[in-house]
Amino acid sequence: MSTLSKRSAREVSLQDFPSALPIQEQLEFLLQYAVLAPSTKNTQPWRFSIGEDTIGLFADLTRWQPVADRGRRELYISLGCALENLLVASDQVGFGHSVSYFPEQDNEELVATIALHPGGTPNPCRAGITLTTIAERRTQHGMYQAIPIDEPVRRRLLFSCVDLGLRVDLTDDPSVRNRVLELNLHADEMEFGDPEFRKELGYWMRKGGLGGPRLFSRLAGLLVSHVDFGRAISKRNAAMLASAPLVGLISARLDDRMSQVKTGQALERLWLLATRLDLGLQPMSQALEIPSLRRKLARVFPEGGWIPEQVFRIGYPSRTQKAHTPRRPVSEVLLG
Repeated sequence: MSTLSKRSAREVSLQDFPSALPIQEQLEFLLQYAVLAPSTKNTQPWRFSIGEDTIGLFADLTRWQPVADRGRRELYISLGCALENLLVASDQVGFGHSVSYFPEQDNEELVATIALHPGGTPNPCRAGITLTTIAERRTQHGMYQAIPIDEPVRRRLLFSCVDLGLRVDLTDDPSVRNRVLELNLHADEMEFGDPEFRKELGYWMRKGGLGGPRLFSRLAGLLVSHVDFGRAISKRNAAMLASAPLVGLISARLDDRMSQVKTGQALERLWLLATRLDLGLQPMSQALEIPSLRRKLARVFPEGGWIPEQVFRIGYPSRTQKAHTPRRPVSEVLLG
């Protein structure tokens, strides 16, 4: 185990890449960036293995949220975010790569095998995204400024995902925003009205996964577990969504595991590029967590035949969120 595995990518840079060491040490370096990916409730549901010239990405089902994420959609989106960070880092150090999604039939824990080799050509869809961008990315909570996002910026965001076979909508249509807002309001009230949902959320808050002082996290987790804050939280979330100049939706033709992983790749790619452009991004998944509301959300956007996988808001933050949520070091998520 190298000393790098005990450090955060926020403490290393491209100059630290161990180019003179065996390739296994180089692959371990890349994982420093994979573990900085966002994940639902910061559950970080990933494990990794390192082979001769491959990295295996595994789902850690002990970190699944069976109440909020019954179908494991958000778990696999989270894994897609980690995969995208890994591929971005590979591009940056000059590695080529090929991804085999779910290479073992009927094994949903082995999400992908990534073969890597020196001498790769960076994907133009990731242009402008760097290792520094990965380290700087964070969820921008709070209100966004009433500044429109120019059309060239929208086109650049959309281009970043053209190779993934998904549909990405970025809209400023007030009717779409209002309908998404209405569905999310309903979802917040339904979820927080469920004691099992609050218990599960409180558990992850007490673990400190959502950031903030440990004592505060424990107290907040206990409070959320026993008190229904649904109405207050839904009003706060509605105000935040209403403040964003754009509402985004990532959709897929199939609601299968590969589509969910690729949705995570698209979400993280958009998020990293937004970070580079001084934009904030925040996932807003509430309505997707309830099947009846997800079906209604599918009818909000104009083109049929696409299945909604991830809603988000994007804009210029009124106040920059400086804190990063904590991450497990590579040493804790590396198999073998």
